[in-house]
Amino acid sequence: MDTPRRKSLYFMPFLSIEEIIECREIRLVQNTGQHDNLMPDKFKKCGGVFIELINNFQSGDYYDNAIRIKIYNAIEILKFSYYTINIPTGDGYPGFISESTFEIFTIIEPNQDKSFEHKMPITNGMSNFLMRLDDYYEHKYILGSRHTLEITEHALSYFKYIYNDSINDENKLSILKLYNKCLRITDTNDCFDKIIFARASIETLIKIQGQPLTKKNYIETFFTKLEAFIANYKNDNLELINFYNIHVVKDNGLNKSKENLNTYLKLLTDARHNLVHENKIDINFMTIEVYITWFPLFFLIISFEDKMNEKDITRLVLFLRLLQLDFKQWNKKDTKDFSQMNKMTCLEVYAQYTRTITTQLDKNNDEYIMACLEGFNKCFSTE
Repeated sequence: MDTPRRKSLYFMPFLSIEEIIECREIRLVQNTGQHDNLMPDKFKKCGGVFIELINNFQSGDYYDNAIRIKIYNAIEILKFSYYTINIPTGDGYPGFISESTFEIFTIIEPNQDKSFEHKMPITNGMSNFLMRLDDYYEHKYILGSRHTLEITEHALSYFKYIYNDSINDENKLSILKLYNKCLRITDTNDCFDKIIFARASIETLIKIQGQPLTKKNYIETFFTKLEAFIANYKNDNLELINFYNIHVVKDNGLNKSKENLNTYLKLLTDARHNLVHENKIDINFMTIEVYITWFPLFFLIISFEDKMNEKDITRLVLFLRLLQLDFKQWNKKDTKDFSQMNKMTCLEVYAQYTRTITTQLDKNNDEYIMACLEGFNKCFSTE
């Protein structure tokens, strides 16, 4: 007897949108209760968005595993694209977001046979276990519900060309998935596994055919490409270029940026080696904010240099300057001094001013841009 086909939804409860967003093959549709007949009670009053494929799948269509895989891969690209523009800083915008914020649930129409209970297969690595679907939803829901996130079309600026290039490229999809795993919520016992994902993403990108990268030259190549890209816009964005010349290049500053990143990535490699081969952990890599901030820029300049434009100058210039700051100062906050509790960390300042300056460039607001650059540079006055 043929198994009856059942309707399906792809639902992200922790995202919100103001209006329908269509980007390449993907459509984001606001949940207004239009599919409550298919929705589990858990999700009926939580907002969220449905994910559709513009030409191949609308919410409520019959389940197809090939569609599910394509949607899940598209969400991996969406996450990476969002993180590239919006670093998940703790207190600043967008706040404490993680992989759980982008949790996507496949919802399948209940079986008409009421004696049938839908369960989700899970594994502990040794054997499989069938968990009640309601219990599974509850388990996955807890971490994501800590923080909801509004998605705008601007936040998906990089999605457009990363999607075209990566949706059918297993190697590049693998790189994005490895990076995204580094933004999973973990406890302090499990967090060190992220250095394995971080190093694997770097090494996978290095191995892609046609890339001018080796383990020995990838950092040098990153800086060479950045310098050449910035030089192409030396007559534009004069405030940024002056900042770059005075605060990044002057007094051998660019070499300091390069040396600091090189040292960090070498220590990351050593930490990965010690963890994998000797089960030794390096407490300095409980968080990996330097990697999380750097890697999207590395991926973009290597894979999409021809797609980048003058708006990317802000992020590149400020990042090169940020590299000159002691990495231990990036996310440092004095929790014992109440007057400092609401003060942004240097990483939060970098994230906010990068977004702000990029917006002000469109308005030719030179005075505001200068104020932001001066504010960002204050992070270096306490070294």
